[in-house]
Amino acid sequence: MRKALALLLTSLLIATTLPTSVAADEPEPIAWGIEYDYTNLNTDIASMIGIDLQEVFQEVMAAGDDSGIDLLIGSVTTGTTTIVFEQYDGPMATLSVDGTPTDFSTKVTELTVRHGILDDFAIHSEWSDSFGGIDLTIGYDSEQLFNADVVYTEYFDSDMGLHGMDMEMEIEAMIEYTIGFSGELSGDGETLPFDIDFTIGTSFDINNGLLEVRMDEASPLYTEQADLEAGEQLQWHCNDDMDYEDEPYVNEDMEYNDDGEMYTSIDIGDGCADHNIHYETETSVLLELTGIPTEEFGLPAGDFDVTISDTVTDMYDGEVELFFMGGVMGLLDEPTQMITIDDGSAIEVHQAYASPTPMPFPAMWAMLWANSVVGSGDYPGIVDALLNNENFEEAFGSWADDILEGDEGEEEYFICANLNEIPYDYVEDGYDDCGDNSDEEFVCDDGEVIYGSWVNDGDDDCANGEDETYKKADDVEIYLSMKGASESEMEFDYEVYGMDYDENYEISWTVTDDEGTTSDAGSDAVTDGSNEVYAAEYAEIDGFGEYCIDIEVTRMSDNQVVGTEQECDSVSQDIEPSDRLITIVEALGESTLENTMESFGQNLENRLSGFEDDFDIAYEDGMIYALYDTDTDRFVGFQLVASPGGTQWYTLIGPESTAYGTPQRGVSVTYFTGIAAVEEAAEIEDQTDLSDLVDVTQHNTYEVDAVNDGVDPETLPDEPNTGENGETVEDGETGEEITEEEVSGLLPFLSPITTLAMIALAGMFVSIRSKDE
Repeated sequence: MRKALALLLTSLLIATTLPTSVAADEPEPIAWGIEYDYTNLNTDIASMIGIDLQEVFQEVMAAGDDSGIDLLIGSVTTGTTTIVFEQYDGPMATLSVDGTPTDFSTKVTELTVRHGILDDFAIHSEWSDSFGGIDLTIGYDSEQLFNADVVYTEYFDSDMGLHGMDMEMEIEAMIEYTIGFSGELSGDGETLPFDIDFTIGTSFDINNGLLEVRMDEASPLYTEQADLEAGEQLQWHCNDDMDYEDEPYVNEDMEYNDDGEMYTSIDIGDGCADHNIHYETETSVLLELTGIPTEEFGLPAGDFDVTISDTVTDMYDGEVELFFMGGVMGLLDEPTQMITIDDGSAIEVHQAYASPTPMPFPAMWAMLWANSVVGSGDYPGIVDALLNNENFEEAFGSWADDILEGDEGEEEYFICANLNEIPYDYVEDGYDDCGDNSDEEFVCDDGEVIYGSWVNDGDDDCANGEDETYKKADDVEIYLSMKGASESEMEFDYEVYGMDYDENYEISWTVTDDEGTTSDAGSDAVTDGSNEVYAAEYAEIDGFGEYCIDIEVTRMSDNQVVGTEQECDSVSQDIEPSDRLITIVEALGESTLENTMESFGQNLENRLSGFEDDFDIAYEDGMIYALYDTDTDRFVGFQLVASPGGTQWYTLIGPESTAYGTPQRGVSVTYFTGIAAVEEAAEIEDQTDLSDLVDVTQHNTYEVDAVNDGVDPETLPDEPNTGENGETVEDGETGEEITEEEVSGLLPFLSPITTLAMIALAGMFVSIRSKDE
């Protein structure tokens, strides 16, 4: 569960496609890449679906005006994503093969990723009538940063046999979201202002990541890839547990595709028993909640405010714990095409269903991520840090405990003869996990040997029942229930069943807080030969919080504890709405708010129906292909092609090609090849800060800030560019240099999902009326 949560918290792993190289003598490096500028997002959405989202926002606001709601919307998105691949022949390298230093040629693929986005969104609404009113502003800010620097190296002998591969990786990933709710509610002369902020973020860094995999024997992977014919498929997998008698193999079979057509499938199996990994990681989480007016609910001011911030580090150096290696490539049985690179020259390429990378690259990438995210287990993980964080425990402790307990409840446990508990999977596995070997076998008093699984199974398998030690140590049943509680007192009751008539017992109870401090205790003696006892108790407690009640039943004749039970729960203050809140809610209930929202839904439906004729999906079908050069036996890029219907296809993303035309409705993705890609990689190499990746001079939050202040951006004068001392500066200049630390404060931010969320919001209002009908 902890590993699953850690994987959930650090859910930032980005899947990307990458390029490859392996082949004969090719001294010239091959490079390609893509870049996207998010200021073109709205334009590209309009190009793909035929609808301008800014016009949609205008209609949403107009629907509000029609219904008597002042509605303002503002948004801005700025940032870039750049991915560049470079492939070249590396220097000779020496590796140890069976203890003998051996020289190998190398092929190198470098990946550089730089991604940074700022995104802002704000919506302001005002409504009122003679009974009451609502003034609400919702602002949403976000920051995203992802940097990756990867060097992948393959080692070849003189016959192009693959002997191993290395991957070096440096990763910096961060995402943070902030949402704010501010304004006021009013009714019957009362006003309730509020200003609520919620921030959540996480970051994950991989430093000095290194994954090394060595083949048991030279792999024919790339010689088979070089011999691949059009229409054939190549599958490769490398096992880390191949038996000594097993040999690497190459099998060729005829198979059928989904269309019933026969094709040749080549399957390669290799051994990869030697694999090691090193990584150093740092994971951080942030959660802040402030501003909920808890005093209006009878709770202390700031009672729901919480700030949780934790950072943990991890390091590992050893064998790979999560190992998987393989890949697949299908060479299409289609005519070749000529693609143009930056110097104007052309390359003849085949299309392939594959990642445009060396075949082991995606698995190496995924293994480094998976192992470093799961962690070594030698250091406390981020989930451990959160569970031990006082603020997290106070805010979410009971919720987290329920999840962890629920997860543990799914696993069966075995009770040993010595009353230790072990996972049931450990029973009769050949190891003494109990400490008394009762999980493997049990020796009865008369010398009979029974199976370990028969111990404490509820049946007397030994003649005298000595294999059932659990019931003898704990032979009474206890039912415990916590009842009502105040700030100073708790009520609970308990029932004890199964006591012997001829024995005396003592039933003791203890109440402790979340720090283990005892707040009250008591005991009752059972000396009248009762078989069962019921009692109701009152215990003193010290304020609101988490408390546990422990019941212990002791048999007096031998001072043996024969039963225990525990129950824990939170004692919290009852919510009591303030008179002001009750007055406002009642006033709004008498107002025309419900009719106004129904009117807004109807108006919104009418206005958005005008977009039905404009809605026009640009393309009905699309495919993505890796581009493979058989002359050099390497991938040289990829292309995303799309069809509006029929037989016509266009290149949406990719190099200029003789097989596809230029689309009239395209997307603003820049595709680099050759020297242009190499220069782009060199330019972005040192751009690792958010302030480097986002052009803050283009991230104009003027309109969003106005909406946050409840001002219609249309009424604002043109915003002048001003410098540090208030002087006007030319477009594209800034009065002072903006540092990364200042970016967060200056630029509230949201992700590109904002536009889609607004459409969903509009649809939600439209559905109100439809559902009522």
